[in-house]
Amino acid sequence: MLKVIYTTDGIQKEFPFPHRIFKDENLTVFLEEIQMMTGFVIENEDSLSGANVVFNVAPESGKELTLMRQMQIKRTSDFQPQNPLDLTILNVELDYQIETLKDISAQLSKTVSQGLISNELLNLTLPVPEAGKALLWSPTADSLVNSEINISQTILDLETDIAEMERLNNDIRAYLEISGDAGILGIVNNLIGLMASYHVDAFITFGHISDSPDENPAYGLITESAGETIDYT
Repeated sequence: MLKVIYTTDGIQKEFPFPHRIFKDENLTVFLEEIQMMTGFVIENEDSLSGANVVFNVAPESGKELTLMRQMQIKRTSDFQPQNPLDLTILNVELDYQIETLKDISAQLSKTVSQGLISNELLNLTLPVPEAGKALLWSPTADSLVNSEINISQTILDLETDIAEMERLNNDIRAYLEISGDAGILGIVNNLIGLMASYHVDAFITFGHISDSPDENPAYGLITESAGETIDYT
């Protein structure tokens, strides 16, 4: 399918389609994602230079207008052995088939295909779609499969975890700014950054261990992750 896309300005009513069509039915008009059935006419059909779509009223400004050619695979004439060959009709028939092949080529260019110089025997058939799954190469790298995990849910989980880590970081930062201990703040920031980079589901507790007149206050960080407890005192 050959197509041309315009952005409407609310003024322009005539939109050229620079590819040949043979009948009005070969050209489909979309405004955004809605197929337009009325409100326009197609001029100069079967012209070698293409056709024009002319609207009765200019489409609303800022819309995406798509003119798409959809040729049907068929014969347009029937040559009988007993009749003389009409070269004009034959020429139109061949033009139609060539334009149809152009549409098929344009459509195939948008599909998954194997590289021309690839010697691998690959199965490029798409698997049955599964909501939230990603398209991956199989473990043997010879076919396409759906991912085992739900990618959409994983992204949501990551966003939730990151938001929680940021909230925790802000809480600890606020506490340390009040307590006046800037040294431990760097440790906390590094720890939370490390957890975020590895997507660790962890729970941090921050405790004041001692505060005697003879020594600097000491603080403890305890991380509980995957059933283990690590003391960063």
